Amino acid sequence: KPDGDGQAKLDVTVGDYLAAVDKTRRLRSRTFLNYRNCFRTIVAEAFGIRPKKNENKFDYRAGGNAKWAQRIDEIRLERVSADRLNRWKRERVASAGHAPTAIASTRRTVNSYIRCARSLFSPALVRELKGLKLPTPLPFAGVDLEESGSQKYVSKINAQALIVAARNDLKAADPEAYKAFLLGLFAGMRKAEIESAEWRMVDFAANVIHLEETEWLHLKTRDAAAEIAVDPEVVAELRALLPGPIDKPVRWSQFILQGTRPPQPDSLRPYYRCEETFDRLNAWLRGKGIRANKPLHELRKEVGAIIATEQGIYAASKFLRHSDITTTARHYADQKARINVGLGKFLTATKPVPNAAAA
Repeated sequence: KPDGDGQAKLDVTVGDYLAAVDKTRRLRSRTFLNYRNCFRTIVAEAFGIRPKKNENKFDYRAGGNAKWAQRIDEIRLERVSADRLNRWKRERVASAGHAPTAIASTRRTVNSYIRCARSLFSPALVRELKGLKLPTPLPFAGVDLEESGSQKYVSKINAQALIVAARNDLKAADPEAYKAFLLGLFAGMRKAEIESAEWRMVDFAANVIHLEETEWLHLKTRDAAAEIAVDPEVVAELRALLPGPIDKPVRWSQFILQGTRPPQPDSLRPYYRCEETFDRLNAWLRGKGIRANKPLHELRKEVGAIIATEQGIYAASKFLRHSDITTTARHYADQKARINVGLGKFLTATKPVPNAAAA
């Protein structure tokens, strides 16, 4: 029904709601695109909306995606109920079969979709929406995350051996990959942070990296901006890799990592100026036994585990710049120190040992 005389619009559709959220400009374009895609995927699967014959939902040029999205956007928001969403969860998990690993993986995927999609209905966003009469309750009210088992990082890295190998293999042969390694392991920086960090952020005297938001770097959270203390030896390695005087200045030389492409901070799709460098480093890390999907990110998890072991989970959370310590506890902080009960010595005892507690 059309708007009139400032009255709230009735029969709000999925498309109406998405357009209203986008208009608030509270979300970065790339973030909104990700959340929108997750919500549309959930709605499409929950309502059985599939591409028609000779229609490709991934066809962004010829209009296949637009037609598929239009059918999703025409669904009234009130129909996206908790009952339907919970049924979608059950069916999605059931489609994984009976293998425990496949079920756990599907549950994690479901949780990821839900976290992103329900972010579109956060109280802060809803308060800014004008001219829409929203259903009560909103979608995802009464929809819980799936129990997906432990997602905690389990260390399989010998950090000391990896550091020696990186210095021997990368410093001279591939200095760009070596710089990315140093920032990933010793500073616990994320991929986008590594790519857009600038030399001016490195305080060589204080052994600190002043990570801050710039026109090139959009930080993940407010807490991501921080002073990162690094070891003096790491700062010395970075100093040795400073670009020397040259006749023709390298374009984008203000960045610690030199890339082959210009920065595109407003790209709606994942884009990395130094993708080739990251590819080489990831290949090298896989060759050293790091089999994770994102080997570079494993360095961040590893330094988090080391700090959690030596200084506690609160120190690890602060170093990793998490806004919530539960993130550190759920995903990152594996205690590298092995804990055992210490009773094995009694197996070799030749005579009874007095009970200290009883004494």
